[in-house]
Amino acid sequence: MNYCGIKFVGITNIKGDIMDIIIYCSMFAYGICFGSFFNVLVYRIPLILNGSKITTFNESSKCPKCSSKIKFYFNIPVFGWFFLMGKCYDCKSKIAFKYPLFEFLWGVAFIGLYFMTNNVLRSIFYFLLIFLLITLVHVIFNYKQLKNKKS
Repeated sequence: MNYCGIKFVGITNIKGDIMDIIIYCSMFAYGICFGSFFNVLVYRIPLILNGSKITTFNESSKCPKCSSKIKFYFNIPVFGWFFLMGKCYDCKSKIAFKYPLFEFLWGVAFIGLYFMTNNVLRSIFYFLLIFLLITLVHVIFNYKQLKNKKS
């Protein structure tokens, strides 16, 4: 482009790069939110199937040791675990590293699917399909582990 004798090279590329960064950050944010939801499903559904009175959606997260509710600002996917340094705010019991790890991996997976498809809707479709399949496998595995512990 040439404006008033000044040649601008790659201005449209800068806009494209910024848009790509926004899309990748959005995909990562959605991915870690789904990762957090994945952790909830994988933890709670086997308990529900074993007769626990816990429900999936209407209860907030609690510490498994002291049953204190986790405050919403400590429940931010990936970052909450690091804010708490891997420990419960109230009883200081250890919170497993698998929770932020899975959240992070889901974020990376969402970015990877978008990168491979270069289409937001298609990547969301593939992501939901993969999300459901992996969640189902983990729920079945955890349910079988709980059944084995009971007997």
